[in-house]
Amino acid sequence: ALQEPPRSAAAEKQLWQWSEQITPVENVHDYTQAIKDLGAMVCIPRKPLCDNCPISELCQARKLGLEQQLPLKQVAKPIPTRHEVVLLIDHRGRYLVRRRLAEGFLGGMWEFPMLSFQEDEDPESRLRLLFSDFGLRGNAEPIGSSQHVYSHFRLKSAIYYKKIEDLLRVSEGDDDWFSLDKLKKIALHGAHKKVLVELQKSGV
Repeated sequence: ALQEPPRSAAAEKQLWQWSEQITPVENVHDYTQAIKDLGAMVCIPRKPLCDNCPISELCQARKLGLEQQLPLKQVAKPIPTRHEVVLLIDHRGRYLVRRRLAEGFLGGMWEFPMLSFQEDEDPESRLRLLFSDFGLRGNAEPIGSSQHVYSHFRLKSAIYYKKIEDLLRVSEGDDDWFSLDKLKKIALHGAHKKVLVELQKSGV
């Protein structure tokens, strides 16, 4: 009566121990096929057909009254949430994007200028740092937010829009200016594809 989620490390260790103890030396193929058939047709999770089971008298789960509760479900780990402020800089219908470093997470993909911030931090304080980085003045317009879930974290983006008249000087190769049509075709990473959707919905 395995009282661990079947895919857990503890369960795998226990199952191997039991397997080594009870697997017969002879007719191993017949034994393993019978166990598979039993699991597929009789010992069904949550609704086992115990009355049809040829080895129900040996079943520890039934003796303990756990046949309706097993196998245990794996408890999903909570996904941490990260936050970023994204600045959409518009120069005559073209937007500044940056290419991420080739190595590491999302390597080589494009994204809008952004800075991470803590949940209890004011995103506009990070926005001011972006303004300082680009030598911008004035204010940016908040146009919404987006959310994207990666395998190991959730990313929430606070999105701001800034229209400029004078073209900013940016580093060649890793930074570029693209129209909306071009932005739809380049390799923006998943979170910033959703930022692009919010930009289009905003109508700015």
